[in-house]
Amino acid sequence: MGGLLLLLTIAIWATISIAAAVAVAKAVSSSRVAKACAGVAVAVGLFVAPIADDLVGQRQFEKYCRLSEEIRVLGVVSGGSELYASDGSWRLAHYSLGQADEHTRLVRLADSLVRWDHGTATPIQDFPVITRRHTRIFDRSNDRIVAEWDTYGYAGGLLRAGILHGGEECLPHVLRQDGYGLYNAIFPHER
Repeated sequence: MGGLLLLLTIAIWATISIAAAVAVAKAVSSSRVAKACAGVAVAVGLFVAPIADDLVGQRQFEKYCRLSEEIRVLGVVSGGSELYASDGSWRLAHYSLGQADEHTRLVRLADSLVRWDHGTATPIQDFPVITRRHTRIFDRSNDRIVAEWDTYGYAGGLLRAGILHGGEECLPHVLRQDGYGLYNAIFPHER
């Protein structure tokens, strides 16, 4: 539904842009070339105007995304030896459908040893709005921070945020692929 609404909005806006371009071209009293240039400039300008804030905001957001790649691992959590197989391999790395119950049990065990603080998303830029969220993981046994990182969010420009209600979030690479890779870093293999 959002995609259809976006296409309709683009069609209407393109029609308005072309109509305005024709009106400006007719108003220009000089040569045909000047009229054509004025018309094209107005059409392109009006057509790009609703997404200009998104184009600028996307570039700014990408700069912040580069900052979100780092997870600072500040310590380890003991008690996670069951998360490793007898050969030392990480048991949360892969599982098959037949192992779903065992996988869920191991995830619950790992989650019981730590406490997550996701913080709140706070705006770091007013327009277009870009937010930062500081996440920390604590060792539940002693309340010591063992990992922390920042994520950034972007709702888009006025058109994208207003019509599509879309948005983006930058996560560190290890969390985008498999969040259990972070657990592997904070739960050492204990022999």
